[in-house]
Amino acid sequence: MKIYIGRGDKQFGPYAREQLQTMLANDKVVPTDLAWHEGMEEWAPLSEIPEVIQAPKLPPIIAPPILASYKPDIGSTEKPSMQSSDPPKAEPEPLVDPDKSDLRAERERILRLIQTKETARAVKLIESQESEKQDTERATKEEETRVKPEPELATMDVVITGSGMSTYNANKLLQKLKPGVSYFDISKLLRNFPQVACENLPPEEAEAIKTRLEAAECMVELRVNGS
Repeated sequence: MKIYIGRGDKQFGPYAREQLQTMLANDKVVPTDLAWHEGMEEWAPLSEIPEVIQAPKLPPIIAPPILASYKPDIGSTEKPSMQSSDPPKAEPEPLVDPDKSDLRAERERILRLIQTKETARAVKLIESQESEKQDTERATKEEETRVKPEPELATMDVVITGSGMSTYNANKLLQKLKPGVSYFDISKLLRNFPQVACENLPPEEAEAIKTRLEAAECMVELRVNGS
């Protein structure tokens, strides 16, 4: 993981995690310095980077046996003197980019990376909204173009409203149209008008029977069934 450090208006890095932990231990960077690595959306204090903030545990330094009459300067390669003194505190070294890269160009690259992610997220949201809109429009069109069943045509009744002087031909025709009906009942259809000769027929069939009865000298009307 490569991590960049920001202090003021300057940017340094990238640094490895172990390198930053050592710099923290040596006070070359502080937890309040801003930090960023790839995968973050914005800069954050170094103290919020869990991979870095805890400095690695260094092995303990084991001092050689010494005399109790003096305190040597631990870490010095020279022979300690009898009079001990505190070593001068070293001033923190300024942060320096080890790779000497173009900091401005690197910062612009990071900003472009963040903007690209935000743009991709916005484009994905717009595409999702467009897809939902198209699905809704498609469903509406399918509903509008769906074939509606044609209403059933009304059935017709054949009504005899009168007859000629001779009912012979009409009698014979009605016997064919109404097999099983007695001659007496058929004769009643040719008097005391109006009389329903046939009922609940499709319009074409009712029209055909009307034509045949008219040819037998009957006066006929077609009425919608139930009217």
